[in-house]
Amino acid sequence: MSIFKSSENTGISKKAIAEIASFSALSCEGVAGMSAGALKSGLSGMLKQESSSKGVDVTIPKSGGVSVLIHIIAEYGTDINETGNRVCSAVKQALISSGIETESVRTIIEGIRHSVISEETVLPEREEDMLSLEGDELMDKIKSCFELTGIVTYKDGKFSGISEGSELISDEDASECALKLADMLSEGHNTAVIAVYYGKNADRQTAEKIISALSDKYEDADTEIHCASNMDYDYVIGVE
Repeated sequence: MSIFKSSENTGISKKAIAEIASFSALSCEGVAGMSAGALKSGLSGMLKQESSSKGVDVTIPKSGGVSVLIHIIAEYGTDINETGNRVCSAVKQALISSGIETESVRTIIEGIRHSVISEETVLPEREEDMLSLEGDELMDKIKSCFELTGIVTYKDGKFSGISEGSELISDEDASECALKLADMLSEGHNTAVIAVYYGKNADRQTAEKIISALSDKYEDADTEIHCASNMDYDYVIGVE
């Protein structure tokens, strides 16, 4: 059944088109997820699967075919050009098969997802820059990406959550301390992205536990996890 009610595209649903496009894009090899596009901080968070259609911009003219712009996060190690072309072809075919007249389909690769960071991993340029920094330079770089930041560091037998030079919370458990700090940073804030950076004295497993809990609690926010192997602090929480 065609979504069109007339040749002028009357009654066409942008949401329906976006859902078809996002489903088709996610089924393509090399696609890690959808992105809402670069935020003002320059970050490109990966959308949850249930909100992946937000990564598709749909333009419906008064006459003629629709235009679709797809924002995706690619898997590390894939050929970017091939992935983009593969997505365009798959989405266009899916729309046509659904009876949707299509003028153009374009893809923007907003970021690259890599699941493990090690000495052997060749990182995207932004991550290479991050890992080359130390001390205040590294913290300044992280802070420049977010409206609010806080650090979790081991102090006097407990983990302390600190923001703007003030200790806000302490806990014997690193993940609990980080979660409470994130809550304080996010309070009264329209949170779009929460990121966790883990330093050289921290472990990724705990960072993943933190980000998983944050993802469950802040369902409308995108969550990110990054390695900052030169960072002295255990964890840094960024809120945008």
